[in-house]
Amino acid sequence: GRLRLRLADDVRLVEELDREGDVLSATFRLEEGTWPELDVDPEVAEAVLELGDGATVAEAVARNGEVAPEGLHSALHALLELGFLEVTA
Repeated sequence: GRLRLRLADDVRLVEELDREGDVLSATFRLEEGTWPELDVDPEVAEAVLELGDGATVAEAVARNGEVAPEGLHSALHALLELGFLEVTA
């Protein structure tokens, strides 16, 4: 089956907004160890947040109501390698 993933407890999403409230940039930060950071497109950040307490990538994308944003899979791979994501079961 497909991996069910969720963000680790110590992950924070830092977003930079413009005056209208549109997201200009999004950075995931892991507040432990070496405090790694990963910059992602805002659309990718939204899709990653849809993992919630544990979901497959396909479920997260479906919850987002869109096709997978460009760069999602490479971002997930990097987040997993850096310890931002946990496999739930």
